[in-house]
Amino acid sequence: MNKKMVASLSMLLLPWLTVPFLGKSFFRFLPAATFVNLFITVLSVIANRKKWYIQESFIS
Repeated sequence: MNKKMVASLSMLLLPWLTVPFLGKSFFRFLPAATFVNLFITVLSVIANRKKWYIQESFIS
């Protein structure tokens, strides 16, 4: 594995190691976090199909 892959995987997996320290607050906010995640995912799919975020010219 190259360095980029290791960095990406570590950024994805390391935050999940803190879940046991959160206690019951993790499960308290899990339904809201799941709903927001699903909403943003659906909104992104719709936006890509309707080409809401197409940029004509780039700044750089």
